[in-house]
Amino acid sequence: MQVSIINSDEGLFKVTSAKDESKFYEVQLDPRVATCTCPHFKLRCARAGLECKHISQVRSILVDVNNENNCFDTGICNNGG
Repeated sequence: MQVSIINSDEGLFKVTSAKDESKFYEVQLDPRVATCTCPHFKLRCARAGLECKHISQVRSILVDVNNENNCFDTGICNNGG
């Protein structure tokens, strides 16, 4: 999956689909809640208070401040998934 910054001030990211790289989903990280436009999040995760893999991917990259590629300089991040 590839993560791109849409608007860092609003915590908005674009994450490509793991199955089809021509598709993407928007992830928004808010201090209280994270949301994703993927069907899995909308139909299952949101109701159960869980996060989908796209939200987890964004969080993983944001936590990895020692990323050697320093992906946020370019606005595009990859994490092998």
